[in-house]
Amino acid sequence: MALPAFFSLIIGFAFGALYWKKRQPSLTRAVENIQINEEDNEISMLQEKEREFQEV
Repeated sequence: MALPAFFSLIIGFAFGALYWKKRQPSLTRAVENIQINEEDNEISMLQEKEREFQEV
């Protein structure tokens, strides 16, 4: 009785690890995209402030 439960636990863990490994790169890319968007927004804001300063 304990042996089949043990094997199903190991198989479940293996599939979970494979899913996590497959999912991890897309999560990393999502974080990188968020950081790039924040940097782009900051650059745009600085450029806009520079234009306003030049107009004065």
